[in-house]
Amino acid sequence: MEYRKITEDIIEIIPGELDASRVLEAIARVSYETASTVPPWFVQPFDIPCDAVDFFALIDDEGLKIDYLNGRLCSTHVFRKGKRYFFDAKRFREDRGSPEIFLRFVQNQLQESEVDLSGANQPEQRVTSTPVRKGGT
Repeated sequence: MEYRKITEDIIEIIPGELDASRVLEAIARVSYETASTVPPWFVQPFDIPCDAVDFFALIDDEGLKIDYLNGRLCSTHVFRKGKRYFFDAKRFREDRGSPEIFLRFVQNQLQESEVDLSGANQPEQRVTSTPVRKGGT
């Protein structure tokens, strides 16, 4: 995934070799993971972990739109125009901070997941054997 600034308010998301829905799912997941929660009395009194959220269900033909999700302020909107995807940097900046830092974090998460899927981060497994003595203790 790459991105490029179109204007101060819009950043194009370029999935590259990755499936666009996978990139949008990663954006949704990172947004949720890094979002701050509002006071519990405002929305709900408990936190829902990331593993319990179906981020793919948030993606539709128009893109991805998350304002509040389970009490977390995500302010993450990616709209689709043809085969191109555009991140609403203005909305994100107003509520969350730097959209560029956020998108770099998404890039890192996607790169790490690619490495994990390829097995490059898996520890080397070694087979060891213990010699067996015949007829003795």
